[in-house]
Amino acid sequence: MNKHVLTGRPTADPEISYFDKDGEKKMVAKFTLASNHMHDNEADFFRCVAFGKKADFVEKYVKKGIHLLITGSERNNNYKDKEGKTVYGMNLVIETIEMLDKKKTGQEADQSKEEFMQMTEEELAELPFR
Repeated sequence: MNKHVLTGRPTADPEISYFDKDGEKKMVAKFTLASNHMHDNEADFFRCVAFGKKADFVEKYVKKGIHLLITGSERNNNYKDKEGKTVYGMNLVIETIEMLDKKKTGQEADQSKEEFMQMTEEELAELPFR
């Protein structure tokens, strides 16, 4: 089984392009998602790709920095370069995509900052998953 669930933010606005399939133009949307690690300031970067209606959604609503929840499967994107060498790559093919950001007014934004709770190292150590 190949299933990924990621939260993160696009590093740039999506790239939109079209390809011909069975004589019909199809849209494809591509972007890189930065997903932070839970316990440090590091991030992983995932190349994401969407087709059809999901690509339409990405084109209309996804912008650099917006917080997203994405599920999908990782696929090989290997190809031969001009010199005949194989270039290896992976794409996360989007199955579902949700926006996690909610626009907040000034007072709501201040209140949500106050409500955020940091866990101590001891509390983190007791979690069954890490």
